[in-house]
Amino acid sequence: MKQRYSIIFLIIFFITNNNIFAQEQKSIDSLKNIIENTNIDSIKIDSYIKISQSYSIENIEYKYFLHKALILSKKIDFKNDYAECCFNLGKYYNFDDNYDSAFLYFNEGLRIFTELKNNMYRAAILGEMGNSYCFRSEYDECLDCYLQALEIMYELDNKEWIGIVLNNIGNVYSYLSDDTTSLKYYQDALLVFNEIESLYGIALSTNNIGSIYFDRNDLDTALVCFIEALEICEEIDYYEQMIESSTNIANTGYPRKVGQLHGTLKVPCN
Repeated sequence: MKQRYSIIFLIIFFITNNNIFAQEQKSIDSLKNIIENTNIDSIKIDSYIKISQSYSIENIEYKYFLHKALILSKKIDFKNDYAECCFNLGKYYNFDDNYDSAFLYFNEGLRIFTELKNNMYRAAILGEMGNSYCFRSEYDECLDCYLQALEIMYELDNKEWIGIVLNNIGNVYSYLSDDTTSLKYYQDALLVFNEIESLYGIALSTNNIGSIYFDRNDLDTALVCFIEALEICEEIDYYEQMIESSTNIANTGYPRKVGQLHGTLKVPCN
């Protein structure tokens, strides 16, 4: 059975606490009051963007206030704010599975950020565009975007993002059934996450590596990876990955007669 591979795409935080929501609503009302009582466009733009960020990405209000900021920032030629709005609207349409609209905004944002030589946002947009292509199974275009983003991240020496992009490239090769190349990228991602001591990244990459060995029917090595990933997830309360690692452990037929599992089997480096 083909395993699912863990993907880092959009990380979305939802407001579930009523007290927090009340505080957010108070902040939104305050920002709306600022908008109504100022004639300074830059303040309006900043307020619109802050209001949009008070909503989760699937909320129509998120799009509505970003669009207000987009129109105004274009009108007064505030390029950075305009490009940022394009980027966030692209993410909204990405989440909504409306990839054609997402690409319109991503391409516009990428054009402006390239002009402004803002490499961090360039890489972020390229990563999101890669996600869109991946969702549409257009893997050649996806890899091109990810590799461009990776090159920028190496230039910026942003190791967390390097690990994320390496992991996502590994996912693409897994979809292409090239497990040798996929494993290489997962292992490279794991090295980076170990270097920066990112337990989140270590758990995700280790689970992905286990999935490769599962597909190769090396169930003992796969099981060690899945157990290691699960233990890390339990340590950091990474619930989504905890469920996936637990499912993968069950798929190996655990418990298996492999002796003392912990610390005895090593994932090969090559």
